[in-house]
Amino acid sequence: MTEAMFRFLYFDSNILLAAPWPRLSATIENILKTAPAADVTVIIPAPVEEELAHHWIRGFNERLRTLTAAADAFQGHYRNVSELELDLGLPPSDYATTLYQQRIGELKEKYGIQSAPFTSRSLADVFAMACLYQPPFRRIKEGDVGFRDAVIFLSVIDHLAPRKRTPLRPLSPRTPSSRTTPLRHSCRQRVRA
Repeated sequence: MTEAMFRFLYFDSNILLAAPWPRLSATIENILKTAPAADVTVIIPAPVEEELAHHWIRGFNERLRTLTAAADAFQGHYRNVSELELDLGLPPSDYATTLYQQRIGELKEKYGIQSAPFTSRSLADVFAMACLYQPPFRRIKEGDVGFRDAVIFLSVIDHLAPRKRTPLRPLSPRTPSSRTTPLRHSCRQRVRA
């Protein structure tokens, strides 16, 4: 029997949001179904889970505001001829958030998705990386970017660190460039140690 090319598959938010999360695309669902047979553990790092949750809740609240504003406008227009009290029966944000969390729990249980904790690196360490523009930080005209990417990247590195000889091949549209940097070198050394 040949050894697997990799043992862990880490999802970033971009690939899951494209489905759109928490609905699964056919491709993601196929990956989740076949991973156990290939002895691959699927992991969503805690920072990614947090980012996905905030994204979904923000989208819900934006749509709720849009619907409420449209209903208010319609009600205001209709009041010119008669009284009308619209009740859209929309769930409050906290209830919708609870339903979202339940859905995520169901997905994680059904497909055996695990979490990796937030990085244990200090804020000072991450800030120093940002100041030096070490990957995944980069400088663009509008300012610096990469803080969330750094937290996700370091969370994956920290999760892999105790597992010896685990190849590090992050796959994401936001993956730092492949050129060797002091950070990448130290991360590779730490994983191989």
